Amino acid sequence: TKTPVWPVFVSKEKVLENIRAIAELIQEYNPDVVTLQEVDKNSWSNGRIDELQELNKILGFPYSLYGNHFHTPFATFGTAILSKFPLYNTASYRFPVAFPTPRKGYVLAEVEVSSGKRILLSSIHTTWINMLYPNTRSLQLRQVLKKVKMHTPMPMIMSGDFNDRIHGSKNTRMVDFIEK
Repeated sequence: TKTPVWPVFVSKEKVLENIRAIAELIQEYNPDVVTLQEVDKNSWSNGRIDELQELNKILGFPYSLYGNHFHTPFATFGTAILSKFPLYNTASYRFPVAFPTPRKGYVLAEVEVSSGKRILLSSIHTTWINMLYPNTRSLQLRQVLKKVKMHTPMPMIMSGDFNDRIHGSKNTRMVDFIEK
């Protein structure tokens, strides 16, 4: 796996090794922007490593955005954007708690891809399971849509970990949300 801290407790050396592997993969494709989910920041479970900072030490993207969506004394994680282009009107949002899943959220940024031309970019992490409300992902994506509508109409890229399944149930799949 390329995930830095799954399972939860791994050595600091293993976390750094996985970050290097992720950086190599990103370098291989040489993207202009990268969106990330489950980015740990100084958590007890990852050896107190700021994963975005460590990743960007290798990659050197000039612009970044981090959204802290889950925070306890032992763990902090969220979503992030790395960009070669300037980021404007950046924001971080947290979804309501969804039992038993840790809190998730998203970041939004306008990315200036050329002189005066911007796109809206998101890095979203929706809830995997909510024992109390089965339509939580649909509600979360509607929250994102409300915030997106606040921006001047512009092209948008929605990216993230939607915790979706190819054969999901009605009203929980991303494709169902988009088609409505």
